Amino acid sequence: MGFSAVLLSIASSPWFSWTENALSDLGVGGSGLIFNMGLAASGLLLIPFILGLLKLSGGCWAWRLGSYMFLADAISLIGVGMFNESFGRVHLYFSFAFFTLMPLSLIMLGLSLWSRGIKRLSLFTLSSALFTPTVWTIPWRGAAIPEALSTLATATWIINISLKMLRSGIMDRPASCPSGRVWHP
Repeated sequence: MGFSAVLLSIASSPWFSWTENALSDLGVGGSGLIFNMGLAASGLLLIPFILGLLKLSGGCWAWRLGSYMFLADAISLIGVGMFNESFGRVHLYFSFAFFTLMPLSLIMLGLSLWSRGIKRLSLFTLSSALFTPTVWTIPWRGAAIPEALSTLATATWIINISLKMLRSGIMDRPASCPSGRVWHP
């Protein structure tokens, strides 16, 4: 939904430049309602996914922490949509929280997967987490490209995990966490 709202907003904003603007620039003006409501709705739609993640915690504190961080990230996305750039610093704080919590939550989830012995998925999760801040180290003229790339990496992870959860039926059985490891305080 978020990507559809962004693309629709771009299509209706001939002034928008991938190299000169931030995606949030679309949140004010003619395409603002589409953009802002799309982001807020995307954040709301993440909540059932995150509840599914929490169900898979199996007592692993790192998984639960990563899931709660992801919930805070979804709330931040809702905030980005609810408080557009015309709200000044409030929008900036929500945006900063969104792009910061995104990789941090994936790092915690990736480390938890590693501790459970799910190495390939852990490496995919950690790669997604590291990709996000890496794109921000490139000197872009505008913020739209790193915003889109980092969000796309996380969306790819969400889709991958969602499909694995649906295909495996894992939501129907309890998850387990290895005991006696660093993951249990």
